[in-house]
Order: sequence, then structure tokens, then C-alpha cells
Amino acid sequence: MKVEIFNVDHGSCALVTTPNNKHLLMDCGSSGASLLTRWLPGNLLAGRSIYLLDELLISHADEDHVSGMESLYNANITVGWIESNNSLTPQVIRSLKPETPGPGVNLFLQKLSAQNRACSQRGLLSGLPPSPPRLAINKISFRCTYTAYGECTGLNNLSLVTFLSSGGLCMIFPGDIEASGWRVLLRNADFRRHLAGVNVFVASHHGRRSGYFSEVFNHCSPKLVVFSDSSISHDSQNTAALYRQHTSGITFSDNAHRHVLTTRNNGNIIFQATTDSFHATINRA
Repeated sequence: MKVEIFNVDHGSCALVTTPNNKHLLMDCGSSGASLLTRWLPGNLLAGRSIYLLDELLISHADEDHVSGMESLYNANITVGWIESNNSLTPQVIRSLKPETPGPGVNLFLQKLSAQNRACSQRGLLSGLPPSPPRLAINKISFRCTYTAYGECTGLNNLSLVTFLSSGGLCMIFPGDIEASGWRVLLRNADFRRHLAGVNVFVASHHGRRSGYFSEVFNHCSPKLVVFSDSSISHDSQNTAALYRQHTSGITFSDNAHRHVLTTRNNGNIIFQATTDSFHATINRA
């Protein structure tokens, strides 16, 4: 399994290539304001002649997690399956957003609605539920279930939290989940069991203080933490020391022993699973 975490400013986008050469996109952010220099996931995939995206996983419907979605369709890339928090209908998502949805969110909701309709029709015709593709990796997602008066009502806390593992690499992608969402998920013994195996922890909410919940690290001891975020402009971004205390770190080819990697400083971050461990490289280009 290869996982590439792209530098998409204050956003999220990672490409997973599985051992059977399937492709999973974890969120669909983009970066750059200029049309000439803007980085778009659709352009990247097309540049690699990848025209089938087996699965697109959207942790939650914030614009910085879906701003590059249109580029997939503009590049004629087929999206085989969209996964998100299945306790949220597009109508509920719209009701939970205080601001007017951006173009990425609107497109995501349109595509999710179309998939839901197609799934309903398939179930009526065949009696069989739809299923996502087989990716030849261990992937499991957890989420807080939405109820109007539940503990988790904001979109951040309704983020899909996903574990990916293959060989010696086990990663968690928690979207923008915050304290109340973490607290609910930690009550789940199966969630805690998966958490115990994590060795690369992608920080919630781009490393912002609101996503840090110390009790999570009573159940896991990662080697590395990754922030996907833009340059520091708020005090809430100064959390590297908070996360660093929970990590053991790894030594890179330049002999630097690193505990926390950030897209703002390290650029694109690439993980490659090996039989019993993983390699991590950084690409500032």
C-alpha cells in the first residue's frame, strides 16, 4: 500500500494505491488561487493515466475537503463509489451548514444523492445491497450517528474516521473530528482495538487545537503524526508539541529524527508499506 498526502493548503487530499492497483482518494481538496498554478486532484490522476477512481472517501462536507471534486469529472475520471457518513442525508448536511455551501460541497451532495438513488433502485431490482470495491487492504470506517439531539450534531464531529492498514503500515484519517466526537467513538471497543495498531496518525482538523483530544493517545502510540495544513496564522495551529509527546518518531534519509510532519513545511508526504514496517519520504517540490 502506498499513501500520498498532498500539500493542499488548509485542506485534505490523499491518494491510496493498493497492492492490487486500486485507487482510493481520501478527501478531495485542492490548492492555489491562480488557474495557472492551481493543484487539482483530477489533473494529477489524469497525468498518471488513472481514469478509474475505485473509491472516493469524503470525511465530511466542508469545502476544503471537496474543493477539487469538479476536477475529477472535468478530467473524465470515473468515480466508482463515494463513501461518507451514511447517517447523513444530503438534506441533513445542508441543514447543518451555517454558511452557503461552496461549489465543491454542492457537487458532492449532487453526486451523493445520485448514488443513493441508484442504490435504492438496485436494491429494489436485485434485492442485494450495493457494496464498495474490494481494495485488497484493511479499511474500516467509524462515525458518530447523527440524531437531531445527539452528542454529535456539528459536521466536524460527524466526520468519517477511517483506518487503513497493509503490511506494517496502519494509518488513521479522522477528518475534522473534535472532542465530543472522539469521546463517543472511544466508547466503542472495536474502535479502540483498531486505534491501538496505528503507527501514522493524521491529525484531526489539520492539526488545529480543536481536533486534539489527549485521551485518544491512551490507546495508541504512533511513530509519526501528520498535519495537512497551510502556513501558521492562528494560535490554534501551534500544536506540534502536543502531538510530539505521543510519538516515537522515525529517522529519515537525511538522518533527521522526525516526530511530526506538516505539508506546510515538508510538502507532499509519501508512505510505503513494507512487510513489517513502512518507509516515509517527503517531497517539497
